[in-house]
Amino acid sequence: DPSIKEEETVRMAPITSFANSPYWSELNNVSNMVPMPANLRLGPWLRLEQSLNQFVEANEDLFVVAGPLYLINQPLSTSLFDVNFGPAAYFKIVSNEEGYVAFMFTANIGRFDSFCESRVELEQIELMSGLEVFPGREPQESFDLLNDLGCSN
Repeated sequence: DPSIKEEETVRMAPITSFANSPYWSELNNVSNMVPMPANLRLGPWLRLEQSLNQFVEANEDLFVVAGPLYLINQPLSTSLFDVNFGPAAYFKIVSNEEGYVAFMFTANIGRFDSFCESRVELEQIELMSGLEVFPGREPQESFDLLNDLGCSN
């Protein structure tokens, strides 16, 4: 079907996961919409989302920070939704009381690639994004959390 786009905009946070939250309306209003290639959206990103949902149903709360990573080599007047100016990568940092696991997905990832193979060091995401994810803290990477998400060490 020619009306189906290979790349569509998606929310960075799974809004349905917050349906019972008192912050539902605020989250819905400020949630990120970004273009995401179909191979990522329907492949590793989706499988990681499913793994997170299963973990939360069976265990405990998780804290997630996610976003796009742009390579700033375009003029500032370029629209974020211009077909030639999509994110170069996407990240998701998952944490609990034990520690964190960080993932980064390139825009050209394969639909059947494992999200587990996209694990990266937190510093790499912080460097590329300009964010300090855990200010004032020095959390440890959690291999138990990684295993709980379905990735073997």
